[in-house]
Amino acid sequence: MLRNYITIAFRNIQRKKVYALINLFGLSTGIAFIILILLFIYDEFSFDSFHSNKDRIYRVYQVDYKEGQPVQESKQLILPLPFANTFQEEIPGVTHTTTYTSDFPLISHQDRTHQEMVTYVKKDFTDMFTLNYVTGQTSDPLGEVKNILISTSIAKKYFGDQNPVGKSLSLKRGSTEEAYTVAAVFEDFPVNSSLDAKIFLRLENHHAYAHQQDDWNASYTPVFIMLAPHADIKSVKERSEAFIQKYFGWRANMTGDKKGSTAQKFMDLSFTSLNDIHFDNTVNWYKASNIQYSYILGGMGLLILLVACINYVLLSLTSSASRTKEVGIRKVLGASKGIIRWQFWGEAQLFTLMALVSGMTLAQVCLPAFNRFTNKNLDFSLVQHPEILVSMLILTLLTGFLAGGYPATVLSQYIPSKVLKDRSSQRYRSGFARYLIVFQLVVCVFCISCALIMYQQLKYISEKDLGFNQEQIVVVPLHNTQQIPARTIIERFRHELTHDQRISDITAMSALFGQHSGSSGRTYNGKLLTIQHIAVDYNFFQTLQMEIVEGKGFAETMKQDTLQEVVINQTLADRLAYDKLIGNHLPNQPDTQIIGVVKDFNFFSLEHAIEPMSFQLSDRCFNLLVKVVPGQIPAALQTLENTWKENVSDDPLSFSFLDDALAAQYDTYQRWLDIVTASTLLGILIACLGLFGLTGINAVNRTKEIGIRKVLGANVLQIVFLLNRQVLILSVLAALVAIPLSHFAMSQWLENFVYRITLEWDLFVYAIITGLVLVVCTVSYHTLKAATANPTEALQYE
Repeated sequence: MLRNYITIAFRNIQRKKVYALINLFGLSTGIAFIILILLFIYDEFSFDSFHSNKDRIYRVYQVDYKEGQPVQESKQLILPLPFANTFQEEIPGVTHTTTYTSDFPLISHQDRTHQEMVTYVKKDFTDMFTLNYVTGQTSDPLGEVKNILISTSIAKKYFGDQNPVGKSLSLKRGSTEEAYTVAAVFEDFPVNSSLDAKIFLRLENHHAYAHQQDDWNASYTPVFIMLAPHADIKSVKERSEAFIQKYFGWRANMTGDKKGSTAQKFMDLSFTSLNDIHFDNTVNWYKASNIQYSYILGGMGLLILLVACINYVLLSLTSSASRTKEVGIRKVLGASKGIIRWQFWGEAQLFTLMALVSGMTLAQVCLPAFNRFTNKNLDFSLVQHPEILVSMLILTLLTGFLAGGYPATVLSQYIPSKVLKDRSSQRYRSGFARYLIVFQLVVCVFCISCALIMYQQLKYISEKDLGFNQEQIVVVPLHNTQQIPARTIIERFRHELTHDQRISDITAMSALFGQHSGSSGRTYNGKLLTIQHIAVDYNFFQTLQMEIVEGKGFAETMKQDTLQEVVINQTLADRLAYDKLIGNHLPNQPDTQIIGVVKDFNFFSLEHAIEPMSFQLSDRCFNLLVKVVPGQIPAALQTLENTWKENVSDDPLSFSFLDDALAAQYDTYQRWLDIVTASTLLGILIACLGLFGLTGINAVNRTKEIGIRKVLGANVLQIVFLLNRQVLILSVLAALVAIPLSHFAMSQWLENFVYRITLEWDLFVYAIITGLVLVVCTVSYHTLKAATANPTEALQYE
């Protein structure tokens, strides 16, 4: 019996090749997309899962308060050097702590020298985090201060195939060079790790340790803690309040709050579990992500698979005429409704298994492109993980049930006496099919609307005037292995390039656009006033073509005295509302003097409002900005390279372009626009293929009706309108449902931007027109073919 059912199933597939291919394409494409999404979600939620103590490890962060309110919304991860040891000693339940800070010295072994990132940790680090050792000392490998831990990639880079354990690596910082002994080699952290280090040294080797190890006034390093097996993080947080009063109470005096006061909080310590670090994108950390992206991508995948399932249902129902007599004969021979239902459901499961095989092949082919879209490095071997295998099995069974369950129920309801007596074809008519079509069209119009709005928003922010000229600006980081001060490098470049015809201007700044460089919170007129402080060099406003609306900017002819001269932006000037602004000072900073006001510009991305800002001359400018004459980029870069080698270091010049850095602030949004666009096109393709097949079946089912109408005088246009009328009505109905949904969803998305487009109705009109054009183009082939057919052939039908 089973063999008979399988034979019949393959015969039906062979007899209706076009509709079988449409169904196979839709289901396999939907399954392939779901497989890729499962890989993405598995990678996201498995971050840091390889650490055996992951449930007990927390990252510490602080938030400063003023008048009981946080000064900054962002978390502060940088803590004083003595914090880790002291917190471990004084807070019950904390068994281990470690620092996690890095620098970039030159590392050499024999004739191999490279600049590498070195991470400084406490010796407790190896007891907290799981390192898979390949060779060397696995017990307390950082027990000796001069021990160094390296990953397998670093070992290969410097030692080739030799065993590096016991050998030395030299680290050079400026004129100081020290040798460290390789104690152990560990496997490189996997790609789904929030830690991204390949070389570890003890904290005692950090350049700031000697003079800052007991200094609570300066902050240098992030800190991780590990709790005892039965300790509670809530109790640790409660006990940390007394710790704050003891070691950070001096900050209360700085902010104007009474030291030890419980009425006004001036600082808070909080803790992020290692399990949650990857999804904490409120701080600048390695590979941080947004959990909403997993939900959005998962929702898109389910929608596309659901559209494919609906295609199967519709095509199965509307082509059921050829199976009615088969059902009637089986029932006469004794088959019950249940057996008929299981037969058709089994055919759907068989078809779904075929789609699964082709879907897995398609997923593997599309994986490189999917990695580019999502900025991932996913490997198809992840499919072998039990979690994904079980998910795929459940997905296949669920897909077969959704696709075949309803058609099996409908087909099993046919009455044998009516089916076998009726010499005409029996067409399926049901309002439920209309609901399915409407749902497909709603998904299509919704996705088209969202893609159009996202495109318009990204176009708006990419073309918006930021208040300065970002073009032709080369950014050169001034950190160097020779430890030459930034001020010295700036002056050397200015001296060498001032008269170069390819260079227009030279200046420098502390933090690049979009980066926090420091802020202060003060009470002013009874309200909290937070000011962002940016260190700049001469010609900063001139180089970036910013407009000074009052007073003056910084010039080389200025003479420094006891007052710190500052330029403020218009937003800060409006907040201060001084009667006389120029010559006055910043609130609670009598050692400053305001010399000018610069027109507001967007220092941070357009997700944020313009904040009060002050600019001051400083030697702490670590980014050189070079304005290049248009058309001279290649020659200017070569000049910069030569100047760097002659005046700074033999290391290659590191540079970037300012406009690229600004555009990178929106890389995440651009990436998700690409994903939404690709998903929209995929969903539309699947839905249109289903609609194409459905229209073809309906046209065949109405062949005799079309022939009679043509004999009675109906023209081609009337026939086309007759066949398309229902689909067009359903399309309009779908648009009426989809537009409010997309308006709501995009309104929520646009809340992420302070500067955003207005949701005008013309965008939704474009989406509706696009959807209608796609529908008309899809159904026109079959309707035109049926409408132009010879009516004599139509009347011979059946």
